[in-house]
Amino acid sequence: SFTRFGHFEIFASRGEQALLVQLVDFTIARDFPELAGPPAQVYADWYTEICVRTARLMAEWMRVGFVHGVMNTDNMSVLGLTIDYGPYGWIDDYDPAWTPNTTDAQGRRYCFGRQPPIARWNLERLGEALSSLLSREDINSGLTAYDTTFAECILAGMAAKFGFAAMADTDADLVNDAFALMQRAEVDMTEFFRCLAMLDVSAPDM
Repeated sequence: SFTRFGHFEIFASRGEQALLVQLVDFTIARDFPELAGPPAQVYADWYTEICVRTARLMAEWMRVGFVHGVMNTDNMSVLGLTIDYGPYGWIDDYDPAWTPNTTDAQGRRYCFGRQPPIARWNLERLGEALSSLLSREDINSGLTAYDTTFAECILAGMAAKFGFAAMADTDADLVNDAFALMQRAEVDMTEFFRCLAMLDVSAPDM
């Protein structure tokens, strides 16, 4: 499905409530058939599910160094999939401010490091577009689910990349220092973790 956040925004902006409800109901019936119950609860659960899927997607992008490049609401899928490949790329030399989009080079709105907060901003816009179907509490609950899911997924992803069974509080400084050194030394992110994976922990200096 290429159903995007923007599809719901356009009907909301035009005040076409009947079409908005029709599209929401169609999308849920086709792509989220597991959701059931009273309409108000289904709409709330659907929005939360979109937030959760988007959070997982952002964690995966950050884990592998993927940069979409044009993260407007029209390029965000309600299924939590990567769509609309434009000036995308992958981090080589680690730099959170890097973007493959030359038209974004000055403001760097969609640079690598800003992707998680931009995704959340887009979810806020989707919530606004669906505000006739969702309460403020529903929207806040979905956004909280985004924050929680992203934090859990990115911690699990970083723990795996660094070879930890799980990320402990004491590991945060080590991970942050590693990324700071990678940026300062212009180290290739992918090559760094490949080399780390091949490290013999019984003889790290060999």
